[in-house]
Amino acid sequence: MRTAADMRAQRTERQKRETGRRLSNAKAIDASSSSKNPSATDLIRDKIIHQMMALEDARIAKMKLEGIGSGVGGDGGEGGGGETLEDNGDILESVKHKDDPSAAIFQEDWSAKRERIRESSPYGAHPNWQLFSVIVKTGADLRQEQLALQLILVMQKIWKEANVDVWVKYYRILVTSGSSGFVETIKNTISVHSLKKEGYTKRLNQHGVVFTLYDYFVQKFGTPDSPSFLDAQDNFMRSLVGYSLVCYILHLKDRHNGNVLLDTEGHLVHIDFGFMLSNSPGSVGFEMAPFKLTQEYLDVLGGVESEKFAEFKTLFKQGFLSLRKFADNIILLVEIMQKDSSLPCFSNTGESTVAALRDRFQLSLTETQIDEYLEKLIISSCCNVFTRLYDTFQYYSNGIL
Repeated sequence: MRTAADMRAQRTERQKRETGRRLSNAKAIDASSSSKNPSATDLIRDKIIHQMMALEDARIAKMKLEGIGSGVGGDGGEGGGGETLEDNGDILESVKHKDDPSAAIFQEDWSAKRERIRESSPYGAHPNWQLFSVIVKTGADLRQEQLALQLILVMQKIWKEANVDVWVKYYRILVTSGSSGFVETIKNTISVHSLKKEGYTKRLNQHGVVFTLYDYFVQKFGTPDSPSFLDAQDNFMRSLVGYSLVCYILHLKDRHNGNVLLDTEGHLVHIDFGFMLSNSPGSVGFEMAPFKLTQEYLDVLGGVESEKFAEFKTLFKQGFLSLRKFADNIILLVEIMQKDSSLPCFSNTGESTVAALRDRFQLSLTETQIDEYLEKLIISSCCNVFTRLYDTFQYYSNGIL
């Protein structure tokens, strides 16, 4: 809570500073003075990052000595199913009663919705009648979203040709202008935030205990030894591998539970790619984990000692190695798109964006070294304290569960 309060103070301070710059119309003077005298925002950020880095280093060291299980759950940085709400009741009440029409709209099965609309349509009897669901967006440049999905599609094709059973979801975007376009909706999905909020609203959790993703899987698919749960768990694992690799390679940020969906078969689906490659929310850069691998995800897999988690690690390595073989193709696509581009993902770091992308493929490492490197990536991501920090910030500032 103290960390979240510091971050909210940082956010307020930054907004005040930006307002002052606009009113005074002295951006150049502010820039030169801020380089000599760090602002309160910078000092808060540096202090929090320093403290979190110390915690993360201690956690990683403990995991190396005592095994990966020692750094997850409880003292490892994330509570999972055993965490209690304690004094957060007022906040939860305000969250769960907050209007969220998308939860009701997108929870309805797509086939049932299509037939319902077809019956009410004057053209429903036509043999070529079809329904297509899109989100109409205005005031937003969707070209970066489209770029991210094109790169995800390239990765999807690489995995398919390599017979690596990794799952990601490609959906279409039509850009109509620099500030508008159409986004295809992902059918039969709901955000992790919305499904957790629904769990609290329907009181599916024990009194005073956090409603987790594992609880949802049990409610939705049955007991952990049932065929439906095992199928959903496998789907979850394969999609988690795919989006973990996507998040690491493309350096995706802003991965809170409002931007992560779950479909009716148990697959994770990531949306909203406004922060990738080089830019991050508020240019703060708190999401330092290679990818999001929370205690909730580990609980669904059965824990770090489970066979499903071992399968996750094996598939993650296979997926990375197959992408690594075509690293030059992916890098070249990004390099071409960067030329004279005004997209936010290229505007901050310039040519170093492509260099950083190349570094993430670790092309200079041998096969033995790359296996050790990937093992470190997974260990570092397991319940990473920076992931928890960002989720906590989103919870207290925006009510995202």
